[in-house]
Amino acid sequence: MQKFVWTSAAAVVLGLCFLMSSAPNVRAEDDASVDKPAQTEQPAKDTVEKAEKAEKSEKAEKAPRMFQPYSAVEDLTLDQKQQIRAIRDETNRKLRELRAQEREQIMALLTPEQREKVEAFEAAKSGKRKAKRDAKDAEEADEKSE
Repeated sequence: MQKFVWTSAAAVVLGLCFLMSSAPNVRAEDDASVDKPAQTEQPAKDTVEKAEKAEKSEKAEKAPRMFQPYSAVEDLTLDQKQQIRAIRDETNRKLRELRAQEREQIMALLTPEQREKVEAFEAAKSGKRKAKRDAKDAEEADEKSE
């Protein structure tokens, strides 16, 4: 008899838990309006993930990613980090421009046959990089599907 009571009580508790978890959550502002359908709340996991992503994006906006050797300096202020990143970004922009100018000048010195060889080499190198990138993407997709 006691076993039956405990089993029944457990079944009632589990049933209530199931009903509570599947019932739509209604906010107080939704109760006042009969015209609006009851809105269900997103699962807690999604909410937590969104909050974490928002927090990460705020941190990314506030503190730019540092590079070596400056990443080893732990007491950089936010302002210092932003200035360092701005200097690096500007330097990289200038380097890209210089490399483009260098390529134009060198290509101007080459004969048409030599230019074709350089362009073929660059295309092959680019193709290898693309193939490697595609293989990596496929591998990551396989890992996610498992």
